[in-house]
Amino acid sequence: MVCRERSVGARFSAGLVLCILLIGGQSVSAAEVNRYLIDTGPLRIRDQFLLGMGFLGLDPVSADIVEKGKWQVDFIETVTNTWALSEVVESALEGRSERGPVTLDQFRSLESDQPDGGVFLVDGELYRTAVAVRRGLGKGVQFEVVLPILSFQGGVFDSVVEDFHKAFGFSQVGRKGAPKDSFLIYSGSQRGEFFLEGDPGLALGDVVLGVKFAVSKGSKLPRYKLALEALVKLPTGEEEPLLSSGGTDLGTQLLLTRYYAKSCLHASLGLLYLDESKQLRTDTQLLPTGMVAWERSLGPKMSGLAQLTVSESPFRDLDLDELARATSQVTLGLKQVVRTKYVLFVGLTENISTFNSSPDIGFHVGLTSIFGAEPALSQ
Repeated sequence: MVCRERSVGARFSAGLVLCILLIGGQSVSAAEVNRYLIDTGPLRIRDQFLLGMGFLGLDPVSADIVEKGKWQVDFIETVTNTWALSEVVESALEGRSERGPVTLDQFRSLESDQPDGGVFLVDGELYRTAVAVRRGLGKGVQFEVVLPILSFQGGVFDSVVEDFHKAFGFSQVGRKGAPKDSFLIYSGSQRGEFFLEGDPGLALGDVVLGVKFAVSKGSKLPRYKLALEALVKLPTGEEEPLLSSGGTDLGTQLLLTRYYAKSCLHASLGLLYLDESKQLRTDTQLLPTGMVAWERSLGPKMSGLAQLTVSESPFRDLDLDELARATSQVTLGLKQVVRTKYVLFVGLTENISTFNSSPDIGFHVGLTSIFGAEPALSQ
């Protein structure tokens, strides 16, 4: 939700791996893990960029495996505001004396001035409701299904973002030249053109199926848990723009959970295989992703959490300037135990480093429960 800056190396580098190794190698000062740590893993908030919601995104999760016969259910509600645009569109909007719509002819006129293409605008809000159900199968294996419901809208948070920019002296990055709370997407390059005006509304997204395997049960390293997760996204969603890429995507991630006296570390390294999207003009591709999350006990029934997710953009083939760059997003959240068997979480996501290939800001709330167990307190 800050002004445009150049990327400072959001692409995958040794930095993320080094961070994981440095934190994971710290010594533990206490003999036992704090029993009040709310041990339900990172906040399950996938990459929320509006234009990429039809592709598979890896949820941040822990290396823990649900016990045999147990069920874990997560309800996640997210709302994210996105304003992403190329420099030529920003310049045109900054030059306006008042707000007004941007027509298809105006986009095409801007594109004609760019010999290499590179014209895009993504303006709208995403409301995503997801239900994730996990079942322990025994022998260190669990099965999972994720059902998302997506709603693309003009939204209500444009004024909040603009007021924030004004209060802290940030540029409005062309927002003052476009209508508030509207939904508009345009991308034009040598690969083709995509234009969507007016929100698609509410519809079912693509179902995701997953299997997680425990790599190490921690008998020799009791404070470490390692797991491998494999996922497949099926094109079961509505055949509408953005709701589904129309293809079958695959993903896998190596998960690490490291326990400390009053905190724990979650980290992952993943790889996505994304099928082609005819409507967005992208080819099949492999994308690396990564996540680091740090959770700290704040008392018997509350934990604080900070997590960083890094991922390559699925739009690298389009040559659309910053839209094709890797993204980095930070989420800060709180977990609260409710009636012993439930964990409520709230979170706030902010993009960093690269600002035109990720949401400006996101708000999240969720509820987690494990049936027939005591999920809130680590043993």
